[in-house]
Amino acid sequence: MSLEAGDKELAAQQYLLARESLEAAIDRDTAKELLLDRTGNRPSATAELLRPRAEQVTSLYRIGRGLLSAGRPGDAIPVLEHSSEKAKIASPGAVIEQSLTLNLALALIRTLPSPPYEPGVTLAYSYSDYANGEVMTYVRAVIRIRALAHAAIASNRTAPACVQAARILLLTGNETQAVALFEEAIRQGPGQIYRRGVLRAAARREAGRAARLSV
Repeated sequence: MSLEAGDKELAAQQYLLARESLEAAIDRDTAKELLLDRTGNRPSATAELLRPRAEQVTSLYRIGRGLLSAGRPGDAIPVLEHSSEKAKIASPGAVIEQSLTLNLALALIRTLPSPPYEPGVTLAYSYSDYANGEVMTYVRAVIRIRALAHAAIASNRTAPACVQAARILLLTGNETQAVALFEEAIRQGPGQIYRRGVLRAAARREAGRAARLSV
């Protein structure tokens, strides 16, 4: 095992321990709140303070992002999902929520199984394919990932966010939308990284068109 791989594994274990500690603390807070509300009366001021805090959402997000960076997307997904659910109650702010959504999409795509058919063999699924459970699982996963990418930039279309969303869409095979987002990023903040992204996505789109014409 290389030093880099060893460092990533150590980091992953530390993030997993941090997740266990944080989730245990959240569970304790939830239990206390339930005890305070057993009378059926309006929650007390103390109970209100014990509601999921934005700091907990942010901590879960950071742990999930750390696991993703350490090469553990499968472990990152439930943490990011947990953070996303709690963000509906206690928002950590628009910037964190956007990054949370994009990181969740990225974690999901890194655990996405290979397409049921090779793109060069089957370019589009027929109606009969949708009776295949493997095809449906893959299609649902891709739809969810694309929806997360679009949701993340719905209200805050900064250049970096557009680039992240474009890369995610590119990985799901949605080259047309990826090119549009890369071009939008260029208009906001011209840079070589964005231009390379546009060229790469455009090349893939043109390759797909050529393959369809040759069938």
